[in-house]
Amino acid sequence: MGVNKLFKGAIPVIFIIIIVFLLMAFQTFDDLYGDARTINFSSLLRGGVQHIVNQEISNKHMDSYIGLLNGIIDELKGEAGIFRIKTIKSPDFQDALLEFENQWDNLVNEIYSFRETGDIGNIYKLSETNFALGNKLVLIAQETSELKMEKILSLKRTLMFLSFMVLIIYMYALYKYIHLNRNNMNLSKIAYIDPLTKLPNRVRCDQVVKEYSKMDRLPNLACIFIDLNNLKATNDTYGHDMGDNLIREFGYILRDISVNYGFICRNGGDEFIGLFENIPKKMMDKYIMTLEKKVSDFNDESANIKISFAYGIAYSDEKDIVSINDLMALADRRMYLDKKKSKKIV
Repeated sequence: MGVNKLFKGAIPVIFIIIIVFLLMAFQTFDDLYGDARTINFSSLLRGGVQHIVNQEISNKHMDSYIGLLNGIIDELKGEAGIFRIKTIKSPDFQDALLEFENQWDNLVNEIYSFRETGDIGNIYKLSETNFALGNKLVLIAQETSELKMEKILSLKRTLMFLSFMVLIIYMYALYKYIHLNRNNMNLSKIAYIDPLTKLPNRVRCDQVVKEYSKMDRLPNLACIFIDLNNLKATNDTYGHDMGDNLIREFGYILRDISVNYGFICRNGGDEFIGLFENIPKKMMDKYIMTLEKKVSDFNDESANIKISFAYGIAYSDEKDIVSINDLMALADRRMYLDKKKSKKIV
């Protein structure tokens, strides 16, 4: 019971943890997407500096491109802009960005001075510095993204472990369900099967009779009552074990020949009841002939005990048969008449 409580208590906790971890993973995925854009635009800064310098040296003014790089720098600092860049707020990245911006401003001033004087001055040196600082920005952004990727991998491993735990709980619950279902089936057998003959018992017989009693009109139904003769004499002469053996062997015969007919049960003691739907009277005659033949074969092979039985059959289409109780009462009366007849013969 303690294990069951542990598993039941673990399920909601595990699901809550999984939901939290999934939310964390979604947030990290979103951050990774933002980092990818940051890396791309940082790379654009790095390469853009070289492109602007090359064009300016060739006397092609790149004011629009300079403005574009200024806009990227502003967004990387956290300001709003047209590129929708999600900045990296780590101190390392922001310090490197500030250093890049200062050198970039110096380079832009040198470019404007070159336009007026034609003197290259420190343009090449500043462009190399800016390229190196731009490369530093890209590396910091990549390292930040890799750390988040490691976090994703850690979350993945944790989620896999939790999923494995859920699978274990599911398999345990499935095992318990199958085990419980099997126990219920075994209990059902115990409740409704006669342990001696393996036929349905009195409890099951009462259920079947109750179903017929609910019907406004009986179907085409044959009812047979069968009673073993001389069971008391067998018990007195050979003992109750031999009497049980007599009931068991007769029950096996009934079970074997009744498969294609319908419901047959042990009603208690040495009495058996059969309820067969849509079985013609000729087939019931064949049923009795088969039963007598099986009993005769058994008696020929058995040295200790002999089976003898009396029976009575009633049909639902007979006069004055309205209910299942009427039908069974008539079959019971006919069985006792047959039993009296056999005693007179003996």
